[in-house]
Amino acid sequence: MDLVLGTFRSTAACDRSVLVGDFSDIISFMRAMMSGLLSDLQLVRHQVITLEVSRQLTSLPFVISAKIISFLSWEDKLHMASALPEWEKYLHTADAWKTFSTNPGENVKTPEGIERHYEGICWCFHQYGRYMRNVCVSPVHNPIGWGSACLLDHLAQRCFNLRSVRIDHPPAFYFQNLVLLDRYVGLLRTVVENCNQLQRMSLCRLHELNEHGSITALLDRLLVTGVSRKIHHLEFKYPYNFSSPVPSLVHFDQLRQLKCPIHVLNTGCIKQLVSKQLLKLHVLNDRSTLDEFFNEASAILWDEIHKVSPLLQVNYIVQGRSFYVTDLVPNPMIHSFVIDSICNGVSSTLIDSIADLYSSTLMVYAHLATYTCNRPYECPFNVTEMYVKLVRVCRKLKVFVSEQEIPGTAVLLMALNGKLRKIYVRIDKFNQRATRICSGQSDDQVDWWQTITGDVQSLRPIVAKFTGSDWRPLTRIEFAKITRRLLHL
Repeated sequence: MDLVLGTFRSTAACDRSVLVGDFSDIISFMRAMMSGLLSDLQLVRHQVITLEVSRQLTSLPFVISAKIISFLSWEDKLHMASALPEWEKYLHTADAWKTFSTNPGENVKTPEGIERHYEGICWCFHQYGRYMRNVCVSPVHNPIGWGSACLLDHLAQRCFNLRSVRIDHPPAFYFQNLVLLDRYVGLLRTVVENCNQLQRMSLCRLHELNEHGSITALLDRLLVTGVSRKIHHLEFKYPYNFSSPVPSLVHFDQLRQLKCPIHVLNTGCIKQLVSKQLLKLHVLNDRSTLDEFFNEASAILWDEIHKVSPLLQVNYIVQGRSFYVTDLVPNPMIHSFVIDSICNGVSSTLIDSIADLYSSTLMVYAHLATYTCNRPYECPFNVTEMYVKLVRVCRKLKVFVSEQEIPGTAVLLMALNGKLRKIYVRIDKFNQRATRICSGQSDDQVDWWQTITGDVQSLRPIVAKFTGSDWRPLTRIEFAKITRRLLHL
């Protein structure tokens, strides 16, 4: 709703002759009305306010009104049409349904809530599906269950003008037998066949495939049914009984973004994919990599791949294992390095090696969660020094993310370097005490830090000045959104 209000105001600033007045009171009333928070006395004013809201919206050009409504979630659009029937006409246009996401809310936890959730989505597909262009489906439970299957079936039958569809699979995604695997692939095939204008399909979060639904079996069926020719984005993890590499991957000719364990790849597989469409590769280096005794240096020759496609963007995600300097491999295409829930503490030697190996290409560095039984750093007193060196050596580094405790001194000195554009730290992990500043910094910088109190308010304008954007430590919820984006969830 805040986006709607912002759009109203920006439209008013652009064309005063079309829109007159302040919509803040009306938008506040709409928010309360759709949330069911109005008292009986306030409901008496409903008719008057409804007339005013309708008059203001209908004074805008039809296309602008539809685009404003497009910022609402699908639930709010239905509530709006119910509360203000005059506005229902705006839902019968593609401008109001540019994107559609079935992401469940907090109330979708009970079986009754899940059933109502699916019924609402299916009804929405039935009524307005022909206007939808980009849909993201997030099943609450296994996609081959009754509710999810019904949802995909309605998607195929009613949303026949789709341009793109993304399926975010739930955590407990598995097939009890091959019949269910074939049923799921059949649903995807129906979507492809019925949506003649479909250009892109994304299959994401395929994380817990079991014996009957191994990644090899799934990919083979996608190839046989022709669904693979529409898949642009594929994510899978922990494949069962896989071979290294997964042979059918090379036949996904339209694949542009791939996230998978690094041990299912080799030089030949990646070279074939990048010679077709692959632009982004997110490689997982986790415990299963150790179990396979995988050696990246011998399995993947990144220099050869770089000759074929120098524009390939490689993103490392290390999680659920111990990681040392000996595990690092030169890679001229690395874009980001994310350390997530590793078993050992990060050492200054590891950070120095990352800086030296990836100095010319690394743009994003992140140190996320760690196991609670281990320290995040081998030597906490060297945190400032090792991160300042990382920022200084990596010439293209633009984003720094830390979920671990970090001193204010480190944030200040990294910002003073002038290259970073985003520094994300958690407020509960931000150490406001001034710490020893590493050697090699000018006296001006040392004096600057020592003359301020070291609290967040004193640091904010300084960091903002050198990064070029507003800065503040993030809350746990805000940081979680950054984490999901870094892990490509």
